[in-house]
Amino acid sequence: MLFDLGEKCLNEDTEKSLEYFLKSLNCQEKNSKVNHLLVGICHQNIGGIFVKKHLYDKALDHYLKSISIYEKHLKNEKKEEEMNIKLLYGKCHCEIARIYQKENYYDKSTEYFLKTIQFMEDNFPLDKLCFLADCYEGIGLNFYRKSQYDLSIEYYSKCLDFLLKHLKVAKGCDHQKEIVSCLIDLSCVYIDKKDYTIALRNLEKISQILPLNHKDYPNSFLFIGLCYMEQKQYEIAVKHFHTAIQHYEKHLPSNKEICSSSVERYFCLK
Repeated sequence: MLFDLGEKCLNEDTEKSLEYFLKSLNCQEKNSKVNHLLVGICHQNIGGIFVKKHLYDKALDHYLKSISIYEKHLKNEKKEEEMNIKLLYGKCHCEIARIYQKENYYDKSTEYFLKTIQFMEDNFPLDKLCFLADCYEGIGLNFYRKSQYDLSIEYYSKCLDFLLKHLKVAKGCDHQKEIVSCLIDLSCVYIDKKDYTIALRNLEKISQILPLNHKDYPNSFLFIGLCYMEQKQYEIAVKHFHTAIQHYEKHLPSNKEICSSSVERYFCLK
């Protein structure tokens, strides 16, 4: 009852949801059911709430408790229930990786992303592995922030390959947004490496993927502009910034300011 109320409030009132989940945990503990599967799910939901509240240490504690409980159930349930537990178990590891990333513990984050990938690939077919793209992208970001650009490129490329493979086997998956995001991430690494030709090649693919009226369409022009600006080709950079601004005016007024500041920087350099 309390758990159900917590789930019902989860997307609308996180404070109320947290209250119900904590009460549910308390009741389970009083009844000596500390390792009950529902307790594991409860801890996982509480972990998610604490992440939203930026209370990462508390979130981590609850995710680790979830993992400990799930491990006791991985091989003791019916096939369908076992697969559900394995999915929750894998997602717990992924969430822990994200927490470590937010706290700038990049090696620890990568460790948990890799654990997620290994576990999920060992237990699920490709069409059930949608969220693994986030793991590859997360590892790419970890290496990027450590300035290990070749490793960053390796994992962003793995992310892109995974998305393209997943598209072929998973019905109802688009991945358009994720592919564009990955191409931009890759381009940023190549820009930092001063490998502008490859960066531009990736960015130009975006305009071929997205329709003209898509809200993310102007992102390619913004980053192409930045790429040319880094090469001190300011006239071409400004042209692309203006094109991006025209599209942002239709969809994302706040991002228009990013382009405007880049144009202003150009005039300061002249």
